[in-house]
Amino acid sequence: MFEQQIAKGASLLDEKWPGWENVISLDTLDIGSSCDCVIGQLYPGIEFPGVTYELFPIGDLMPRVYKMREYGFAADCYNLNCKERDLHYKDLTDEWIECIAKRRVAMQRV
Repeated sequence: MFEQQIAKGASLLDEKWPGWENVISLDTLDIGSSCDCVIGQLYPGIEFPGVTYELFPIGDLMPRVYKMREYGFAADCYNLNCKERDLHYKDLTDEWIECIAKRRVAMQRV
């Protein structure tokens, strides 16, 4: 469901933070949490606007929010009810976990 977005996000992180997949705790990864999402784990303590600017250096905040969704760092679920939103973020989290786990296995083979 989110494969393309996650692939874009992983590629961006490869450029900005080589080895990022080894920093992420899969046990606590939660894309719906600003502290435990991929970005929150890589940039702890940095406020959301600052992190989005680091990744997407464009002026206004809202275009950066859209980029976060485009790259799989957030879900587009503003029109969903709470239960649907939670399921959406769970699916996104599960797919990030799968992506990171595959990358770690591939790195071990090298």
